[in-house]
Amino acid sequence: MAMQFTDLKKLLDQKNLKYYEKPGQSEVMANFSELFGKHQIVIRLEVDGTFLQFRTLGYLECPKSHPAIGPVLEVIGELNYRMRLVKFGWDPNDGEIVAYADMWLQDNDVTLQQFDKMLGNYMFSIDVSRHRLAQTIATGEDPGQVSPKEITERLKQVVATKGGGDPMKKLLDKLLGDDEGKKKPKVVTI
Repeated sequence: MAMQFTDLKKLLDQKNLKYYEKPGQSEVMANFSELFGKHQIVIRLEVDGTFLQFRTLGYLECPKSHPAIGPVLEVIGELNYRMRLVKFGWDPNDGEIVAYADMWLQDNDVTLQQFDKMLGNYMFSIDVSRHRLAQTIATGEDPGQVSPKEITERLKQVVATKGGGDPMKKLLDKLLGDDEGKKKPKVVTI
């Protein structure tokens, strides 16, 4: 049983995501604001609805003539080795760097929980990896993985600048373990 485009749109609607349909295609485009930047992605069904793909648009570029191409390709290789779902690609013709996640559906339906996990993992991975790759392109030096501390600090900045107010601050403090001296949660990176 293949997934129908209406099924994909239903999952997006259940997540309350805003998206744009590509006319005549089983494809949508969506924009996301994450901790380290804004991202534009395409979610598409291919092979008669048996293949689901998430793919970035306008993610990054590093032409092969760029002085940092060696370190950039090393970071891409390391990311691909370490990550399970998200993979990065580099087009030597124009220097385009993309991130994608693929799922063969075959005879299964995608549940909301599966879709949510795939989307959450994908968005977090492309966000922190773009931060790292952009710094490598700019400096020629790999700054390494974004640490949990950097993510926490960035999260605090986002809450402060977006006007999350007191309820949002209390929730963040509770999540980070700063609530009345309670034990901090263990942070696991993907």
